Amino acid sequence: MTRESSGLEFVRGSHRWKQRFKAVTPDYDPYMMDSDFDDAPDIDNHRADYDLFCPDMEPGDCLIFNAHIVHGSSSNTSTDAPRRAFSTRWAGEGVTYDRRHATMPLLWKHGLAPGDELSGPLFPQILPEPIPAEGELRARGPEAPDPSIVKRFVEAQAALAQAR
Repeated sequence: MTRESSGLEFVRGSHRWKQRFKAVTPDYDPYMMDSDFDDAPDIDNHRADYDLFCPDMEPGDCLIFNAHIVHGSSSNTSTDAPRRAFSTRWAGEGVTYDRRHATMPLLWKHGLAPGDELSGPLFPQILPEPIPAEGELRARGPEAPDPSIVKRFVEAQAALAQAR
């Protein structure tokens, strides 16, 4: 994977910025409409203003990074092959759920209230030992997103598009 094949780019040092940004789609629509995070900067149109890093990757390579680093990818302009990626998020012991600071919309019911420690099939414990019940639920495959959450998300995206 390279920049041309939609490789992941990072803004060096941005994980140390005090600002946090809403996750965005490639055309800069914020995923988290009601987040108190700032809108992301338009990096694509101001690339010279940032120290960008895009590692070339080979099959089997793995990137591990702080989720607060500003990162993203652009369109795949290569003719070689489609981009394939698999993403997981890992959290330490004692990390709790705060809906306002989710970096992506959670379209599935998860049963967590603000302040609850992450757990369950959406946030299964892997280390130090997996919790069998969480893994069994996760192994059943993806469940359908909650229709009421999806509807709210689609309506917010439509409102944003109209505001433009």
